[in-house]
Amino acid sequence: MNPDSVEFRPSVLQDMCWWTLCGVMRRRRQERVGFLFGRVRKERHIVVERAALYRGGRRASHHADVKVVKMADRRYELGLKLHLQVLGTFHSHISDVDELAHGVSPDDRLAFADDIFAPIAVIVAVRPAVRTPNRTSKRALIGYEPRLGCSFNIRAYSISEPRIRMLPVNATD
Repeated sequence: MNPDSVEFRPSVLQDMCWWTLCGVMRRRRQERVGFLFGRVRKERHIVVERAALYRGGRRASHHADVKVVKMADRRYELGLKLHLQVLGTFHSHISDVDELAHGVSPDDRLAFADDIFAPIAVIVAVRPAVRTPNRTSKRALIGYEPRLGCSFNIRAYSISEPRIRMLPVNATD
């Protein structure tokens, strides 16, 4: 399936920002990895209704080493438990919110290639206590989460085709 757009529930955005912020605020910063669950609606429109943090593997400041098969098994189990479709994964970029403006890194491409059954991959970047006006660009959710005190930049990519393609994203109430 090649999705055309991605929509996030507010609770999913808050959870992904929180987990990423926790990785940023550690003395030794840690990248976060997790799963996305939801439904495919209206001809290739994805609605992300839940996210779950994956606690397996080792974390470092610019990567997370996970066992791909073990992670896929856990994601499948959670999808069954939640009665939602497995949509893909998310991972954090902890260095800078503006880093995402430079496109998909070679490391991201490798991570996306490991996930052959997922239609989307999401990258989340946060920065503590920087008030940014909320806006949705055509290809990113950029804004400020007042409950967490951080600015965020969230981008989604279609990874189920030969080339990686950035998708339009938005949030619902």
